[in-house]
Amino acid sequence: MAIVVSFQVLEHVANPHEFIVSCLKLLRPGGKLVVGVPSHDGIFGRAVNSILDMPPHHLTHWSKCTFQKLADIFGLVLEEVQYEPIAAYHLKWARKIIWENRVRDLTGLSYRVLDVRIRSRVVAKISSIMASLFPPRVDSYTGHTMVVVFRKKGGELT
Repeated sequence: MAIVVSFQVLEHVANPHEFIVSCLKLLRPGGKLVVGVPSHDGIFGRAVNSILDMPPHHLTHWSKCTFQKLADIFGLVLEEVQYEPIAAYHLKWARKIIWENRVRDLTGLSYRVLDVRIRSRVVAKISSIMASLFPPRVDSYTGHTMVVVFRKKGGELT
Protein backbone atom coordinates (compact mmCIF):
# COMPACT_ATOMS: atom_id res chain seq x y z
CA MET A 1 0.00 0.00 0.00
CA ALA A 2 1.32 3.45 -0.93
CA ILE A 3 1.00 6.48 1.30
CA VAL A 4 1.26 10.14 0.27
CA VAL A 5 1.93 12.53 3.16
CA SER A 6 1.62 16.32 3.15
CA PHE A 7 2.21 18.23 6.39
CA GLN A 8 1.66 21.99 6.58
CA VAL A 9 1.58 22.40 2.78
CA LEU A 10 -2.05 22.45 1.60
CA GLU A 11 -2.85 25.81 3.22
CA HIS A 12 -0.07 27.40 1.13
CA VAL A 13 -1.18 25.98 -2.23
CA ALA A 14 -2.90 28.33 -4.68
CA ASN A 15 -4.82 25.51 -6.38
CA PRO A 16 -5.77 22.86 -3.78
CA HIS A 17 -7.83 20.87 -6.31
CA GLU A 18 -4.85 20.42 -8.61
CA PHE A 19 -2.60 19.56 -5.66
CA ILE A 20 -4.97 16.86 -4.37
CA VAL A 21 -5.44 15.40 -7.87
CA SER A 22 -1.63 15.19 -8.18
CA CYS A 23 -1.41 13.39 -4.83
CA LEU A 24 -4.15 10.94 -5.77
CA LYS A 25 -2.46 10.07 -9.06
CA LEU A 26 0.36 8.61 -6.97
CA LEU A 27 -1.99 6.26 -5.10
CA ARG A 28 -3.44 2.93 -6.09
CA PRO A 29 -6.86 1.94 -4.79
CA GLY A 30 -6.57 1.36 -1.05
CA GLY A 31 -3.65 3.82 -0.75
CA LYS A 32 -3.67 6.52 1.90
CA LEU A 33 -3.41 10.28 1.69
CA VAL A 34 -2.37 11.85 5.01
CA VAL A 35 -2.71 15.63 5.30
CA GLY A 36 -1.74 17.91 8.18
CA VAL A 37 -2.93 21.53 8.20
CA PRO A 38 -3.68 24.31 10.68
CA SER A 39 -7.12 23.55 12.11
CA HIS A 40 -9.88 26.09 11.80
CA ASP A 41 -12.09 23.93 14.02
CA GLY A 42 -10.23 24.87 17.17
CA ILE A 43 -9.45 27.98 19.14
CA PHE A 44 -6.84 29.25 16.67
CA GLY A 45 -9.48 29.42 13.95
CA ARG A 46 -11.10 32.17 16.03
CA ALA A 47 -7.96 34.32 16.30
CA VAL A 48 -8.29 37.93 15.18
CA ASN A 49 -5.40 39.62 13.39
CA SER A 50 -3.35 36.45 13.15
CA ILE A 51 -1.04 37.72 10.42
CA LEU A 52 0.56 34.32 9.69
CA ASP A 53 -2.88 32.82 9.04
CA MET A 54 -3.68 35.31 6.28
CA PRO A 55 -2.63 35.61 2.65
CA PRO A 56 0.00 35.58 1.35
CA HIS A 57 1.20 33.12 4.02
CA HIS A 58 -1.94 30.94 4.27
CA LEU A 59 -4.14 30.96 1.20
CA THR A 60 -6.85 28.63 2.53
CA HIS A 61 -8.41 27.51 5.80
CA TRP A 62 -9.30 23.89 6.62
CA SER A 63 -11.82 22.19 8.90
CA LYS A 64 -13.22 18.69 9.40
CA CYS A 65 -16.30 19.71 7.41
CA THR A 66 -14.11 20.81 4.50
CA PHE A 67 -12.29 17.49 4.47
CA GLN A 68 -15.59 15.59 4.61
CA LYS A 69 -16.68 17.46 1.49
CA LEU A 70 -13.33 16.74 -0.18
CA ALA A 71 -13.85 13.03 0.45
CA ASP A 72 -17.12 13.24 -1.49
CA ILE A 73 -15.65 15.36 -4.28
CA PHE A 74 -12.68 13.07 -4.87
CA GLY A 75 -14.35 9.73 -4.10
CA LEU A 76 -12.27 9.08 -0.99
CA VAL A 77 -13.00 7.53 2.38
CA LEU A 78 -12.23 9.88 5.28
CA GLU A 79 -10.85 7.36 7.75
CA GLU A 80 -9.57 9.53 10.57
CA VAL A 81 -9.36 13.09 11.85
CA GLN A 82 -6.98 13.89 14.72
CA TYR A 83 -6.46 17.21 16.49
CA GLU A 84 -3.33 18.01 18.42
CA PRO A 85 -3.78 19.34 21.95
CA ILE A 86 -2.78 22.93 22.60
CA ALA A 87 1.00 23.02 22.82
CA ALA A 88 2.65 24.63 25.85
CA TYR A 89 4.18 27.34 23.62
CA HIS A 90 0.68 28.29 22.39
CA LEU A 91 -1.00 28.53 25.83
CA LYS A 92 -0.63 32.30 26.25
CA TRP A 93 -2.00 32.93 22.75
CA ALA A 94 -4.90 30.48 23.23
CA ARG A 95 -5.91 32.12 26.53
CA LYS A 96 -5.83 35.55 24.91
CA ILE A 97 -8.03 34.30 22.05
CA ILE A 98 -10.55 32.86 24.54
CA TRP A 99 -10.73 36.17 26.40
CA GLU A 100 -10.89 38.18 23.20
CA ASN A 101 -13.85 36.15 21.96
CA ARG A 102 -15.60 36.55 25.32
CA VAL A 103 -15.10 40.32 25.31
CA ARG A 104 -16.19 40.56 21.65
CA ASP A 105 -19.37 38.62 22.49
CA LEU A 106 -20.09 40.81 25.54
CA THR A 107 -19.51 44.08 23.70
CA GLY A 108 -21.18 43.08 20.44
CA LEU A 109 -17.93 43.57 18.54
CA SER A 110 -18.20 41.50 15.40
CA TYR A 111 -15.73 38.76 14.59
CA ARG A 112 -13.37 39.56 11.74
CA VAL A 113 -10.22 37.81 10.60
CA LEU A 114 -8.60 41.24 10.19
CA ASP A 115 -9.82 44.02 12.47
CA VAL A 116 -7.61 47.06 12.99
CA ARG A 117 -10.30 49.35 14.39
CA ILE A 118 -9.37 51.17 17.62
CA ARG A 119 -12.13 49.36 19.51
CA SER A 120 -10.71 46.02 18.40
CA ARG A 121 -7.20 47.01 19.50
CA VAL A 122 -8.52 48.00 22.93
CA VAL A 123 -10.34 44.64 23.21
CA ALA A 124 -7.11 42.84 22.27
CA LYS A 125 -5.14 44.68 24.98
CA ILE A 126 -7.80 44.05 27.62
CA SER A 127 -7.93 40.38 26.58
CA SER A 128 -4.18 39.98 26.95
CA ILE A 129 -4.32 41.44 30.45
CA MET A 130 -7.30 39.29 31.44
CA ALA A 131 -5.62 36.16 30.06
CA SER A 132 -2.58 36.85 32.26
CA LEU A 133 -4.59 37.66 35.39
CA PHE A 134 -7.35 35.08 34.95
CA PRO A 135 -6.11 32.34 32.63
CA PRO A 136 -9.06 30.35 31.29
CA ARG A 137 -8.98 26.57 31.02
CA VAL A 138 -8.00 25.40 27.57
CA ASP A 139 -8.48 21.64 27.91
CA SER A 140 -11.75 21.66 25.95
CA TYR A 141 -10.09 23.29 22.93
CA THR A 142 -8.00 21.70 20.21
CA GLY A 143 -4.55 22.83 19.21
CA HIS A 144 -3.08 24.33 16.09
CA THR A 145 -2.86 21.30 13.79
CA MET A 146 -5.25 18.67 12.50
CA VAL A 147 -4.25 15.53 10.62
CA VAL A 148 -6.65 13.71 8.33
CA VAL A 149 -6.28 10.29 6.73
CA PHE A 150 -8.07 9.46 3.47
CA ARG A 151 -8.19 6.12 1.73
CA LYS A 152 -8.53 5.93 -2.03
CA LYS A 153 -11.57 3.80 -2.79
CA GLY A 154 -11.17 0.43 -4.40
CA GLY A 155 -9.03 -2.51 -3.47
CA GLU A 156 -11.14 -3.27 -0.36
CA LEU A 157 -10.81 -6.74 1.10
CA THR A 158 -14.03 -8.73 1.16
